[in-house]
Amino acid sequence: MSLQRKAKFVARVFDILGWVILALGTLASLAVAAESGEGGEAIFIVLFGLAYTIIMWAWVTLAAVIAGYVEHKVSDD
Repeated sequence: MSLQRKAKFVARVFDILGWVILALGTLASLAVAAESGEGGEAIFIVLFGLAYTIIMWAWVTLAAVIAGYVEHKVSDD
């Protein structure tokens, strides 16, 4: 398998993983909110969960961008 095909495959995997992280993190935060009811602690937990989800999504999306960049640079050669 060539480097270009590997980079394209890895970029696709990271892109899918990023959306999975975003969906599961959002659903988990909503589940915590539904179970916790009212209270300041529940809001803090939900906000922390959403912030963590966004950070993880951004991290994986950055990996997808880097893999896409590698694929693009290899294809120019």
